[in-house]
Amino acid sequence: MRIARLQNPDDCSKARILIWDYTWDCGFGCLIHNAAFCLIIAAATNRTLVLESDGKNWPFRKELSKRLFQSKIGWERIFLPITKCLYADAVSYIKRYFLVKPYSKVESSARVARCTGFIGVDPKSHPISAPLAFPREIADILLTHHSNPPVFFIGQFIWYLMRHNAHFKEILSQAEKEVQFEKGPIVGLHIRRTDKIQEAKYHNVTEYMNWAEHWFQIQEKHQNITLTRRIYVSTDDVSVIEEIENEYPKFIIFKNKTRIENAKLGNRHELESLYGIIIDIRILSRCDYVVCTFSSNACRVAYELMQILHGNATDMIHSLDDIYFYTHQQPHEKIAIESYMPVSYNQIDLNIGDVIKIEQNLWNGFCNGTNYRTGKIGLYPCNMTKEKWRIENFALFDFNS
Repeated sequence: MRIARLQNPDDCSKARILIWDYTWDCGFGCLIHNAAFCLIIAAATNRTLVLESDGKNWPFRKELSKRLFQSKIGWERIFLPITKCLYADAVSYIKRYFLVKPYSKVESSARVARCTGFIGVDPKSHPISAPLAFPREIADILLTHHSNPPVFFIGQFIWYLMRHNAHFKEILSQAEKEVQFEKGPIVGLHIRRTDKIQEAKYHNVTEYMNWAEHWFQIQEKHQNITLTRRIYVSTDDVSVIEEIENEYPKFIIFKNKTRIENAKLGNRHELESLYGIIIDIRILSRCDYVVCTFSSNACRVAYELMQILHGNATDMIHSLDDIYFYTHQQPHEKIAIESYMPVSYNQIDLNIGDVIKIEQNLWNGFCNGTNYRTGKIGLYPCNMTKEKWRIENFALFDFNS
């Protein structure tokens, strides 16, 4: 409700405007995270987010190594408008695009500013309201009812942006019917290959399947029943499906080979490919448990949407690599709650109250990070720290509703 009110002011010609510049070479997960970043900044500073050219050229991209212009599908081909304000009306007095200065500070006085999200911007220049901050106005409620408030808060903006039009709703509905959610629990697997194994560490199919089996076994013990092993597989490599079918015959696999083909690198800029990744993200968000890699934007978008569908979905996902993060986020910090003395050369000491910038969870009981007090970088026991939440004021809550 508050986001919708912010995005639909009484007079667009007088409203404070933030223009989302989406003209970057970036996949869907990256693009929607960029849009959410700008919408969060708008919410923190009482601005209405408007798409460059009303999103008619979305997802226009720059790709220096290949061709300058790529697909221009249009935002409203898939999603509902994010605002009633038209680009021309909102910036009517601006004569040239380059006169719209980039937004950089909370106290910016310009009525119209431009936001490129986290791409091409020094993270040090991001305002304090950037992720992983969440509002002081609802902090007590979030901290009481959710174990990861920043994810829940971010999920609200992802959900708002990804409200689908009637045409795509019908396409999505048909795809969801194929998965047969009503017949029992299902585990989603997001196994990206191609470009992802160049950007992140390779994880074999066995790792994903072991976690899926682990989840089913736990549920069987809790419920004292036998469960059919049902999985939904989102991938860009058909050999992943073939391997699961051959090696794990007791699992019922839901997949769509057309979407797998469309997810290949050569097809990424086509409408069908865009449909496919959005459908996969939506289906993954409906699963009872998801195994994926947080190094993937698509995995993190699914996780953020799960917060809206399931409430506190913090424990409904397992990442094989990173902890949850937002690209170019403010430093993710922890506070030491116990003292620790290193027992090897690659570890760091902790004093109670030390603030540590966490870089990585090794999933073996140790995390890697920087102790601000000592300036040293190294390993420390994860369970000897707690979250240092970033709680800030948001203009989104300044008006009554």
